[in-house]
Amino acid sequence: GNMIDCSRAMYGNNSRKSGECLKYVKKGNCNGCHDPHSSNFRLFLLDKEFTLCTACHKRHATFSHPIGVDAIDPRSKRDITCITCHALMASKHEYVLQFDGKKELCIQCHTSY
Repeated sequence: GNMIDCSRAMYGNNSRKSGECLKYVKKGNCNGCHDPHSSNFRLFLLDKEFTLCTACHKRHATFSHPIGVDAIDPRSKRDITCITCHALMASKHEYVLQFDGKKELCIQCHTSY
């Protein structure tokens, strides 16, 4: 199986949750976002997470939660990017979040929430 088969087995066919809206994932084209042989970016991505994600997800280029080098994830000590909260390709949660967005996601960093 490939990533699509694994995603469907884990999360079903709900496109909002399985990440199938991603055209490269849908086609099984990992190289649409990753360069496993010559990337200088985290997770072998083709570019910085924000630049790569907003190339397709243009309406998400501005939002209220701080991101970037001035917003540090207290868990990893890295800058907050799209993939701090969103899974890259598949999730059992709405909007491809890594955790449930009602509270579980927020308390990962905001422990007093």
